[in-house]
Amino acid sequence: MYFHYLLDATLGPRVIYYVIECSVCGFDEVYFKSPESGELLGRACANCNCFQKFDFDKNVGKKTQLHHKCS
Repeated sequence: MYFHYLLDATLGPRVIYYVIECSVCGFDEVYFKSPESGELLGRACANCNCFQKFDFDKNVGKKTQLHHKCS
């Protein structure tokens, strides 16, 4: 349950974009996008308690920063 709150605080409102196998633990790694803009927000694995937030440069459209947190 804590992990869900962490994602709420970090990524905000989100919908599932797609799911792949986590390269660390083999569980589901979920990619999220914004329900309003459709912009890719980040990815997370609840089994690893790992998430990554994507920040994009609005002018260029490329990733400028990557925030990564694993417990």
